[in-house]
Amino acid sequence: DDAGPCGAQETSNSAVPIQEGGVCKWFAAGFCRNKGACSNGLHDAKAALRAEAAWVKAAPPAGSLRSARLPVLLLLDLEGGGNQNGRNGEDEIIEMPVLAMCPVSGSELGRFHRFIRPGHWDLEATSMRRSFPAQCFNDTPGPVPFATAVAALLTWMTELLAVPLDDLEQGHFLFVTCGDWDVKTALPRQCRKQTSMKGGFVDAAAQRLLFSRWCNIKDVFRQHFRLSPAAAPTGMRGMLNRLEIQLEGQHHLGMDDVSNLAKILRALVVRGARLEATGFAGDSERSGSNSAAALASERHPQEYGGT
Repeated sequence: DDAGPCGAQETSNSAVPIQEGGVCKWFAAGFCRNKGACSNGLHDAKAALRAEAAWVKAAPPAGSLRSARLPVLLLLDLEGGGNQNGRNGEDEIIEMPVLAMCPVSGSELGRFHRFIRPGHWDLEATSMRRSFPAQCFNDTPGPVPFATAVAALLTWMTELLAVPLDDLEQGHFLFVTCGDWDVKTALPRQCRKQTSMKGGFVDAAAQRLLFSRWCNIKDVFRQHFRLSPAAAPTGMRGMLNRLEIQLEGQHHLGMDDVSNLAKILRALVVRGARLEATGFAGDSERSGSNSAAALASERHPQEYGGT
């Protein structure tokens, strides 16, 4: 095994340098209704892919370092999916960045990222092409369906942890989020949508394995610094300000938000904060086996997603 233990040296978490104005995450995922100047950033598919590649490359390759202890912390900050009254796929997840961190040293262990193409854009492609001009669409192969992104995430996790998929357990990893919404609400809701959309779907076994528990970094921050609910920061900016850490990059671009949140998470790790699950999806984590092998009877091999 060539992988070494995680050390104290930090991988740079600086935001990815891109052109002034950043990139539009919606266009990077496949479509943006803004035809002219877009407040979200540039409509440049190649720039988005370069930013993605540079962000992932800024961390060690998955599996090259080992965590000193389990569970490995998987910092996640989804984009999209928050507007349930939105039109044209605005209610779907469009970006999935994940940063792995050792819970002992705070060192980075790897990064994962996908821009995600909402299923609505494929189901309603004909009507959308009639309603919007060609420059609103990104037809490059970069963005992938949600289920394909989850399948790629699972593969990355097995590489990161150096375990076969069937041996992957909930105790090996812990998603860390800024709030409860990402794992509690957005991911299960997106999984339900996939039953009627192209690109495959995420089966119940994978959902139980991945999305049954999470750690809300805001709860950990408040408890570690012994703050009252009224005095505690309500978001990423407030936590950064309290730690006197500068916000960098393009706010609400998922990969830059994760880089900023990683500074907060590392500060909590080195201060000895108690990082454990703060939220659970029902009681599934407390009963029955939680390994991929034990859940395999619920999964058909072809259900893991695809194109």
